[in-house]
Amino acid sequence: MGQKDRMLKGIGAREIGYPYHTNTREERSRYHNRSDCGDGRTIKQEDIRSGQGGSGRTLCKECEKLGQAATTPAPRKAPSAPRQ
Repeated sequence: MGQKDRMLKGIGAREIGYPYHTNTREERSRYHNRSDCGDGRTIKQEDIRSGQGGSGRTLCKECEKLGQAATTPAPRKAPSAPRQ
């Protein structure tokens, strides 16, 4: 288990509350809404705050990408032509 996984291991979704943000200066412009976000996993436990953190914050690009991937349906296979 890597350092990022250890940081969030004891912080389940119930404890974080989604969305979540950090109070550190480097992260003040964005918030997270995915527990599998690599950037969100680097936030130290003591710096995690529940909610979007007020207006002006945008969703983390990685969370956005992960959310789109989760909601994009798998491509359908074209039906094969009947054999003659």
